[in-house]
Amino acid sequence: PPLLPVLVAGVLYPFRAATGVPLDRVEKQERVPRNVEKPVVGSPGKTERVTETPQEPTEWPVYVFYLKPIVVLLNVVPLWLMLVLYARLLDRAAGNDWAWFLSLFAAAWGTLLLSFDSTLNNHTIAAASAFFAIYPLVRIWDDGARSGWLFAAVGFFGALCACNELPAAPFGVVLSLML
Repeated sequence: PPLLPVLVAGVLYPFRAATGVPLDRVEKQERVPRNVEKPVVGSPGKTERVTETPQEPTEWPVYVFYLKPIVVLLNVVPLWLMLVLYARLLDRAAGNDWAWFLSLFAAAWGTLLLSFDSTLNNHTIAAASAFFAIYPLVRIWDDGARSGWLFAAVGFFGALCACNELPAAPFGVVLSLML
């Protein structure tokens, strides 16, 4: 989806502008001495430990240092917030502690969100957006809350879900009909 690269660029630009380090830069780091086993010359089958420093330096592409925090910001933080808000919903809806724990455990470990969290992808953003649209919808539907920011949150996160996962477009239509 075209929205994900724009979102990443929007998050990345202030950090890149503040540091002034371009994404295509490659940092070279001198190697440190290390112990290696080498065969003893003239004695087949025998090895000795030798300390040596590799000649070529290690090369680190700078984008690795930029993109790991973005993965945390766009994947891990929304999943954590989603689980916290889901626990709040379960406080109101779960019949007993066992149901509360089992439901929260299934939300955390029983979906593919946790395995998708280690990579930059649109699926986790769409799933979090779907939940963040459902949470205010439940407040409107069950509690009768009529605050304008709740309706705006449902619309914004429903649209964000559809923008990141095109098959979720009917989800936005259903949200509109329910409201």
